[in-house]
Order: sequence, then structure tokens, then C-alpha cells
Amino acid sequence: MTPPTRIVLQLGALRRIPLGAECLDVTGRAAPIGRLAGAEPPVAKAMDYGQWQYEVKKKQHDARKKQHIILVKELKFRPNTDDHDYDFKKNHAIRFLQEGNRVKAVVQFRGREIAHTDLGQKLLQRFAADIAAFGQMDGQPRMEGRNAHIIISPIKKH
Repeated sequence: MTPPTRIVLQLGALRRIPLGAECLDVTGRAAPIGRLAGAEPPVAKAMDYGQWQYEVKKKQHDARKKQHIILVKELKFRPNTDDHDYDFKKNHAIRFLQEGNRVKAVVQFRGREIAHTDLGQKLLQRFAADIAAFGQMDGQPRMEGRNAHIIISPIKKH
């Protein structure tokens, strides 16, 4: 005969019976039994498996609902971008950073503009300085082909 086992029923009632065929009689039907490891005396829980699956699925759904996906929003400039256009894009970047997204500012060089990459570097430095209160630079401005870019992350709130 197996040693007595504590069984927790669905309604929370406790019974001490030997684990085995008698367990099915106590639960009233062939319910799945989950054992708790390391418990003394051994504890088994009779549960409704469909209900348990539903609860697990519900917890996963709620966890997905609460997570925030960080996006990288891209703003494109040219070396001779006008002040109004610059301010307009700067305000968009501030909004993106306040929403918790990262911002990638890109300066595109076309044709003979590639000879004046220093203008693009200055534009990116100015951009980073203007939104320093809302985000911080991840490294220095970089050239990749005909584009110079910088990535700015939102400042973490503690």
C-alpha cells in the first residue's frame, strides 16, 4: 500500500488518502492529478485541465498586452535642409522619444553634396544637441555610403 497522500480538490477541500485508484473515486471523475515536488507528506492536486489551459493562455495574453515594442523611427534630412523643415522634423523626433521609441536621423548626400560631408556632420550634431533633453546619442555620427546617420535613444525614467 502506498503512503497516505494529501489531495487538494478543486474547491480547496483537503483529503488524506492513498494515491492510486481511490483518487479517482474522490474527485468523482478521471481528473488529471498534478503532484507538488518536495512536499511532505506528498501533495497532489486534482484539477480541471481545460480550466488550467484557459488560465495559462489568459496569463500569456495579458503579458503580451502589457509589453511595449520599441521601434526605430527614421527621419531623413539633406545637408541644406531649411530651418522650418528642420524644426518640424525635430518636433517629430521629440514626440517619438517621448513615446519611448528610438530615432534614427539620416542625412542623405546626392551628387556633388558628398564633397561636403562636414555639413551633414554639423547638422547631426546640432540635431543631437537640440533634443538632448529628451534623448541621448548612441555613439557618434557615422558615414555609411552616401548617408550619415545617428541613433538617439530615449532617456530612461526611473
